[in-house]
Amino acid sequence: MYVCATADGQRSGPVAGWSEDVVGTAGTLRADDAAPERAKPAVFLGTTVAGAVRIMRFPAGPACATVAEPIKSASATNERVRRVEIMRHRVDGNGCREKLIAIGLRITCLYTPLPMTQRFLRFRIGFAIASFLLLAPAFAAAKPITAPVAITHDGMTAGNVAMVLRKNGDLVVIFNSGAEPNGTFASISKDKGKTWSAQTYINSGWDRAALLENHDTQLVLVSNEGSGYSVSISDDGTTWRSIGMISILQPNYIIGDLMQAKDGSYYFTYSSYEEPQPIHMYVYVSRSHDLKGWSKPVQISKNGYSEFSSSMVQNKNGSFALAYHSSPEKGMMLSTSKNGQTWTTPKRMTHTGMEAPIRLRLTTLSSKPALVYGNDKTANLILPRGSRWSRSTIIYSPSYFESAVVDMGSGTLGIAFFPAAEGPRNIFFNTIQTR
Repeated sequence: MYVCATADGQRSGPVAGWSEDVVGTAGTLRADDAAPERAKPAVFLGTTVAGAVRIMRFPAGPACATVAEPIKSASATNERVRRVEIMRHRVDGNGCREKLIAIGLRITCLYTPLPMTQRFLRFRIGFAIASFLLLAPAFAAAKPITAPVAITHDGMTAGNVAMVLRKNGDLVVIFNSGAEPNGTFASISKDKGKTWSAQTYINSGWDRAALLENHDTQLVLVSNEGSGYSVSISDDGTTWRSIGMISILQPNYIIGDLMQAKDGSYYFTYSSYEEPQPIHMYVYVSRSHDLKGWSKPVQISKNGYSEFSSSMVQNKNGSFALAYHSSPEKGMMLSTSKNGQTWTTPKRMTHTGMEAPIRLRLTTLSSKPALVYGNDKTANLILPRGSRWSRSTIIYSPSYFESAVVDMGSGTLGIAFFPAAEGPRNIFFNTIQTR
């Protein structure tokens, strides 16, 4: 549900710390600790009866407090709507969330994002009933359907998560770890993310990695081993062997994505930067038939400043789409190609307002293209709507920017993520229902 704020029926300033697009379960709000300017206000319409609004903290993560904690109360009385002030309460690294308690309060609330459809939402908390008239995004908002499950437990995880759902149903997660020996590790789940194997060492790589399962059901991993970028393959996700280096890549290149097209060829996206300062960074794509020889890279981006986190998919009709984050545009850019070699001028998909690069994944959701990206607080979903793309919807909070996602079918996404950016860190897995 949404936090509303008003001043005598007029639109008020943003409510600090609450996302513009968060929809939780009935009676639940999820905080993303966002900057105040990212939060959008809503407007009360009509009148209220005497009552109060409280925010309560409740356990939702693996190690949250077990006692609900009142944070602040605010009253709205008689027939004139007063502004409701709600303090931000930081969500901790264990994924604790906060609950909106409406006591004896009837609210009619308008929410503003476009595009929108009209729907009525009713929820009951104890003896209180709050009725909302809501203008919401045209697709159902996502919500977690399982509690987070820890993949790692040593607090040494460094990041750079990649994940794939295999044809046999196994989930494989690749990540960096500061444990001894430090480098790139793998963990496997054979029960749709409910339990995970102990992490197994792959190589000394320490950077972003790209992972896929090819048409022959082999796992293919591209990772940085310090002196360059290597290609490793595995049948079971536990035992890996290197089959060579990618000659086009240098140490100053950043891995984007690896995909296999319907004709069996591989496409690899990455970014390279040039000096002197300021650093100029460009997105490229290269093709290979055997993972050993690679074609001359094709430059996708043109602005050339901090453009990376690229990802690529092939559509049902055989065409290709490539997305990346651009700091000049402060948003996600999309380029398309009919043959994987000639690409259109990139166009903006959505505005994030972020200068810093963020991790994104162009994937499919129920056989349709979808973009999932993470910033330093949330994981977000963007879906196509005709020739345009929808507003982003938060599908998980809190989430560190190194989250990775897979399509698990029936409108469900699997997400591997960090719940905290600092201090001891572990990877967690959750499933998210998007419809």
